[in-house]
Amino acid sequence: MCPEERTETDSLNELVSRIERRSSNIVSPSLWLELYEDIRRVMGYSRDGDCYAAKLLSTLLHEAATEARYVELREVCRLLASCSTICVTGGSESLEKWVHSLGSTCECIVAVDGSTSLLLGYGIKPDIVIGDLDGSWQATLEAARTAIVVVHGHGDNIAALRYMVPRLPAVHGTVQCEPTPYTSLVPGFTDGERALGLALLCGVESIHVYGMNVRERVGWWSKPWLNRSVPAWGEKARKLVIAEAVFKAFRVYAERNNIRLVWH
Repeated sequence: MCPEERTETDSLNELVSRIERRSSNIVSPSLWLELYEDIRRVMGYSRDGDCYAAKLLSTLLHEAATEARYVELREVCRLLASCSTICVTGGSESLEKWVHSLGSTCECIVAVDGSTSLLLGYGIKPDIVIGDLDGSWQATLEAARTAIVVVHGHGDNIAALRYMVPRLPAVHGTVQCEPTPYTSLVPGFTDGERALGLALLCGVESIHVYGMNVRERVGWWSKPWLNRSVPAWGEKARKLVIAEAVFKAFRVYAERNNIRLVWH
């Protein structure tokens, strides 16, 4: 291992340790402003790009508000809090074996971006879709006929924001810079963490998690360019190291706050 690789690994390990130590306030938006700075530094992402996306998303959501398409965060939370049990569906391979259980378990379903394709394929309509639009746009638009879509803006999905947000009938936005008008800062780095972080932030007391095992292969439905389930690739694998730390912190937070969190 060369010095650069050791430095990169050490930085990632330090970030993981910091996340796990902050479990007591892991759903705090102010904490996540700090964590995003650390994540950008470790992953090599641009703060300028993230903040540009936040401003663009805010502008697009202002237009959505003038067309009565914008949904406030409190409305999203009201929907989630009205459900006795919610299910969060992710992109790891095991989701497919559990998909038939969702109807009997879930009062509300929060679909993580790419998992929307799999759910719709089995005739299951999510209540909320959350993600950065790197799943199937066609599936997202189909689900959006009845679901709220919570769109995340960052420096790498500018074109997706411009295309998709004007086409969504019920939309909210999340960012990873200081929140702007019409956007929120929700706990989580990848779409999976953000979906679970949204449920915890909204005060949901019973959550079932499906298809979010970071040690499994990435499900074929997760990205439009996949035609089979595959092991996590370079950048994806590094993201999943961070995701595992966040999930661990969420579990500790849930236990301390008497939240029923069941991992399948």
